[in-house]
Amino acid sequence: MSRSMEQLLHDCEAMTDEGITYAALILFGKREALGKYLSQSETIFEYRPTEASGPAGQREKFRVGFFSFYDRVWELINLRNNKQHYQDGFFVYDIPTSSINT
Repeated sequence: MSRSMEQLLHDCEAMTDEGITYAALILFGKREALGKYLSQSETIFEYRPTEASGPAGQREKFRVGFFSFYDRVWELINLRNNKQHYQDGFFVYDIPTSSINT
């Protein structure tokens, strides 16, 4: 069964009879639309290797809908995740571990 884009947006409540919702802008919006209707919206990823003040070790700004940068944020997070190897018989599994010292 195929639905039109407009019907899909109505079904997920990203669009109403009055128009596009804020949720739609936050999730799917383009830079220009966010600047016009939600000028304060922006997501910033920062990585700081220590708690010391000063510039971040890595910083990326995202000013588009969340689904446009979702994969990139997880890529940045996973750069800092270590992996341990666990062998069970012939199989070797990669297990992600936190790099935070407790």
